[in-house]
Amino acid sequence: MGGPKALLRLGGRTLLERHLERLHEAGCADLLAVVRPADADAASAVARELACAVRIVAAATPSQAASLVAALRRVALVADDVVAITPVDLLPPRVDTVRALAARLEGPFAPSERVLAATPSFRGEGGHPALVRAAALAPYLRGETPPLREVLAALGPRRARLEVDDPSVTGDLDEPADLLAGAGRAGRRPRDPAPRAPR
Repeated sequence: MGGPKALLRLGGRTLLERHLERLHEAGCADLLAVVRPADADAASAVARELACAVRIVAAATPSQAASLVAALRRVALVADDVVAITPVDLLPPRVDTVRALAARLEGPFAPSERVLAATPSFRGEGGHPALVRAAALAPYLRGETPPLREVLAALGPRRARLEVDDPSVTGDLDEPADLLAGAGRAGRRPRDPAPRAPR
């Protein structure tokens, strides 16, 4: 793609900026972005321009799972906390998508039946972000790096899959043509309802 994906510009704004703003608008209270050390200064400059506080974590990690470990080392979680996890090589999800996933984690369930993760799909294709209770992130909190899809699959019925009308939850931005195709979708912002926001 000619540079770090987090700093690619789409409609004049970086993917990093778009993801962080969208998660903040959805109600996420503690925002962290893991970037390569070489990109930390540029990412910090982007973060300073936002209306929300963001911690930039500079880490040379070999995988997305290792990046998740690096992020979780910077936060203090209790078992019931919810973490929103998303890579930045996608278009950011809509606010109503994030809120719908958060709402799916809530409910009058017995502790043994409580949903531990919620992930979106669009037309049957799974995607991001994943909203996961801290209790399900134990491998990463121990420093292990299994692929997130394996951790989610192991939850069985305690992982909810939610069909959403939001094509941005699927598909990586791997080639310049992908970025150009996404520019039109990123520019349109439908009105977001205001259901309960994630913690």
